[in-house]
Amino acid sequence: MKRAILLMASMVVAMLFAGGIALALPSETPDQTLMVNGPVRTIEQVGNNVWVGGNFTQVQQRDGTVVDNVKNVAVFDSATGHYLDIAPMLGAGSTTTNVRDIDVYGDDVVIGGDFPGPTTAQRNLVVVDGTTGGLISWYNSAKLQSVLAAPDLGRIYGGGQSLSTFDLDNATSANGPKPEWSRSKTSVDDTLRSHPLTAGYHDLERDGTAIWAACACDWVVGRDGAPKASKSLVKLGTDGYLDEGWAPPPKYQGQVQGFGISVLQADGALFLGAGGSDFLARFSKDPGAAIPDWVRDTSGQVQVVETMDGQLLVGGHL
Repeated sequence: MKRAILLMASMVVAMLFAGGIALALPSETPDQTLMVNGPVRTIEQVGNNVWVGGNFTQVQQRDGTVVDNVKNVAVFDSATGHYLDIAPMLGAGSTTTNVRDIDVYGDDVVIGGDFPGPTTAQRNLVVVDGTTGGLISWYNSAKLQSVLAAPDLGRIYGGGQSLSTFDLDNATSANGPKPEWSRSKTSVDDTLRSHPLTAGYHDLERDGTAIWAACACDWVVGRDGAPKASKSLVKLGTDGYLDEGWAPPPKYQGQVQGFGISVLQADGALFLGAGGSDFLARFSKDPGAAIPDWVRDTSGQVQVVETMDGQLLVGGHL
């Protein structure tokens, strides 16, 4: 699955150095590249085209000069740094819309979030050509926090309050098909937190027949239709059902687990970035090994975890 770097004004980036070997941090002086005027939540690349999604309305030069008006998506040429006017306008006329996630399906890009489409049956999920920006298909989806392309299965997974799947191969641009199915619905206990939390799957990673989800949830509906206690990181099958044999405990080291925001597969393990209790944790994928190998208190939400040169790169409100 894609990895998305969040670029936000309040973001702090930290390195966790292994074996005492430190890498040089990037310069804090930005290059004279183009920019957008709002939060970036996801980045993906197809060829030289870099697709950027979030909540913004303009592409600007470094001095603030407007290059073009856009809506939540922009595309740049990685070789030249130039802006490419090929992205769809997603959520034009609204200030509350967002592109939450982008993934690559072959040479196409799958874009999910909270945005209207051209009709009431086309919303929140669209697929476009990653090279030209041409429309492939609109879908009729609930609001999404994450998307996961599975070309080998002919599917797109959408993470919202439930996990949904959409068939790209049988879709058309005109009919706005609904999900084939939606399963493993999430919910939260509002009494556990001082602030309201919207239940749902914030990030998805796939490993064969397993889908690992960073989850804002206290319960997930199981195969039998009953809610099962769940926290921060859950394992689902590619059929969308909860794997009840792998579940982190509600508490670890005496603290209630927070809500999952970002999950990364690296070195055969899972790295979870969380909010609420605010931590970074390493989990084994092995059955029955859902207790984290280690947990690091981050004193702020971890909103993205990535690897660079064998190190973990952690970003968020730290």
